[in-house]
Amino acid sequence: QEIVQVGIDSNGRPVESLIELWIGPDWTPMKVKAYTEDGMMRPIQSLIGTRNKAAAIDINNTGPGDFPLNAAAAYAGPAMVGQRADLLTANQGRYIEGGAVHSVNFDATVDKVQVLLYTDTRQLNAQVELLNGPNNFKQKYEVFTNNGLLNSLYVVFNTPGAGNVVRVTNLAPLEFPCKAYIASV
Repeated sequence: QEIVQVGIDSNGRPVESLIELWIGPDWTPMKVKAYTEDGMMRPIQSLIGTRNKAAAIDINNTGPGDFPLNAAAAYAGPAMVGQRADLLTANQGRYIEGGAVHSVNFDATVDKVQVLLYTDTRQLNAQVELLNGPNNFKQKYEVFTNNGLLNSLYVVFNTPGAGNVVRVTNLAPLEFPCKAYIASV
């Protein structure tokens, strides 16, 4: 199988983690730093592509030892893989050049938001944040991969309440644009 589903939560405490895709003993083509302010209300939910190779997913707690986390990884079921594929066909996506920022507001009726970032085989170095209020981020993902087509970033945000904004920042230089697909679930 090609896609692994990763889920990380806590008992309501903050979660800081590093998710790495390992192919073989010494190649890590994808790293995702993930943070959530409340691991129960807003768990970390992502899909990681394995490039159809024997791979391992490494999940590290990079936060203080006082903040334990619960983590799980398994091959994604057909429904989750289909949801990701449907996002690509449902809208045009947004082209984001290196260094650019793109934000999308959601109203209080939206319970979940899905985000897919990918490139055309170039490196993907980007940050996706869920904001609630001006520059008050509740959840954040920072991804680096050497091939944004084979290892695109797909995440799902829980968005309880009003005033939720998804902000995507392309951290790469101008030569490495990415495409963002953002929609409610």
